[in-house]
Amino acid sequence: MKVEFKEASDKESCSTGMEVSGSFSEICATSIRVRLADDWIRAKNDLAVFTSVVRTWSGVVTGQTGIGKAWWGMQNDGLESLMNEQNRRYYLQTDCFVGVSAKALGRVVKDWKPVLKVQDFWKNRYQGKTANRLYWIEKGYKAGKPGACNTWTASSSKVA
Repeated sequence: MKVEFKEASDKESCSTGMEVSGSFSEICATSIRVRLADDWIRAKNDLAVFTSVVRTWSGVVTGQTGIGKAWWGMQNDGLESLMNEQNRRYYLQTDCFVGVSAKALGRVVKDWKPVLKVQDFWKNRYQGKTANRLYWIEKGYKAGKPGACNTWTASSSKVA
């Protein structure tokens, strides 16, 4: 996967077409694009950078493994409760991949709550309960392998 750094003046998100004033990373076709702005450059730590990049990488993993395509193609008979659970399984899967990515990078993380707080910028109603998000991100981190992240076979209580 190629990583490209955007010009400081290029504020347009490839994935949404919207203008973003601060720093961000995103999947854009076959590369990860990163825009560095003052918010990351002047930050006292790298938590926001780390969180954005591993979150973006999680999207790459779900795409390259076929998980994303399979998720889009899942049958749900239009049942909102079933669609909501499938969406939570997908987003918790990406949380788990964040943990795997951190481990692969050699990052020592003792408390995932600050990471989830940064991620809440992207929060949506499908991400699941905080306790379950912590469970999956820690599971991925402890295992250090994507195979530990199978939310599709987990009980419904683990993906609530």
